[in-house]
Amino acid sequence: MDYQTWIDNIDGMAGIYSFDILPDGSFSEIRLMAVNRQNMFILKLRPDAPDFYPGIHYRNYWQDINFEDFVYKCASSNTPLYSYVNAHGSWLKGFYIPISESGTVIAEIAAANEDGKQRTVYCLYIVTTSQEAETDAMVQRSSEMASAIMNLSVKLHHSRDFYQAMADTMNEFKNFCGSEKCALYTVDNSRQICELIDENGVQLEFLKSVVTSIGRTPYENALVWEKDLDESDCLLLNDLTVIKERDPDWYKSMMAFGIRNIIL
Repeated sequence: MDYQTWIDNIDGMAGIYSFDILPDGSFSEIRLMAVNRQNMFILKLRPDAPDFYPGIHYRNYWQDINFEDFVYKCASSNTPLYSYVNAHGSWLKGFYIPISESGTVIAEIAAANEDGKQRTVYCLYIVTTSQEAETDAMVQRSSEMASAIMNLSVKLHHSRDFYQAMADTMNEFKNFCGSEKCALYTVDNSRQICELIDENGVQLEFLKSVVTSIGRTPYENALVWEKDLDESDCLLLNDLTVIKERDPDWYKSMMAFGIRNIIL
């Protein structure tokens, strides 16, 4: 299908991405099938970027794990998604829409998905950018999320002691996310001092023991984590393959502690 003809009529930066759902249920690498004129100049920002052609691998231009997860989830589950994040120096408002090839209906494709058969799925991604955060976009959350944020706000203002307030907040985050561990890592760039705060308060000895075991100071560790984020505001990882590639020493440390997934 010639996606280029109609994608050029979309206002905002837009692209169409595809990947294969393999017989074992895993996904192939994401391919970029079409980009509109507004989006084309983004692909040329890297001087070593190859010329675009329909079907070129997306990672020839960018590698954003969170974005890839959204594309995979949108197209594989036939679910429209929305995101609002700070990444690469801007606020990005993204819309992910599952689409199908000409002459097919997505529902029929999903219904015909049989074990042992490979199929190709598609996602339309439209994004707008701004330098300043938009309040209205930030408050569009579920009632459960809004309630959790309200509880956090109350706890933060209830105590005049900073560390107690942070400890209470970490406990709230831990319970809301259903996580085994949750901690805040503070960074003072001027003095190059860091602290680790969990639900039990400041854990300086634990922090020192962990970073020392991987050959870093607490501040050096913060600088490495910043590189691990790769200009994104967060990493949401169901497995640690990305950390293994970007930060092998930290990966080994997490394996020693039995950690299998993280939000950084």
